[in-house]
Amino acid sequence: MIAIGLYFFLVAQIKLGGLELRTSNGSLNWSELESKKFILAPFFSHCGATCSVLIPELRNALSEEGIDWQVLAVSMDSEDDASDFEDFRNRFSLPKTWIFASGSGLQLKQLFTKLDFGYQETSPRQFVHPAILYIFDPGLELSAQLMGLNVRKELRSISARKLPPWIVGILLVLCLSASCGLVVFLLSKLKAR
Repeated sequence: MIAIGLYFFLVAQIKLGGLELRTSNGSLNWSELESKKFILAPFFSHCGATCSVLIPELRNALSEEGIDWQVLAVSMDSEDDASDFEDFRNRFSLPKTWIFASGSGLQLKQLFTKLDFGYQETSPRQFVHPAILYIFDPGLELSAQLMGLNVRKELRSISARKLPPWIVGILLVLCLSASCGLVVFLLSKLKAR
């Protein structure tokens, strides 16, 4: 397995206006996700490499850790449709609660550029892409990015995290402003709760 790195973003709000994605059941407007904690998993249905490892690993990690977050799997293949989504869901025994979506090439470029997710089509309906999952808090705030194929430990850590991102930001500012003693004191008080 490839080692994983976990990168927290203090608060990165991903606003995409009226971005409308095509789903198995119709469409999904990006703003509909605003009240949810969710994982965005880039994939494409004909992937025989990264997606075939990462997506089942995500399914297993969520199930085994008892994490009940919405999963939005967004295909980078604008030709993926409801039939492709259902085949992919069945191939990897994925929960019916997962939302599969795609969009036009322009819509996908808008979304993936905003996430700084690089991918490239190498031949028709085949893509080279990294193994990255994006964790969103309510308010469409990107709170974490998981890189690599082994996500279990990092998901456990994120789901158990007690401090909201804005507190982490304040603590970081205090630490960077030479008030590290205050940060240590505050953290000790928070842990005592």
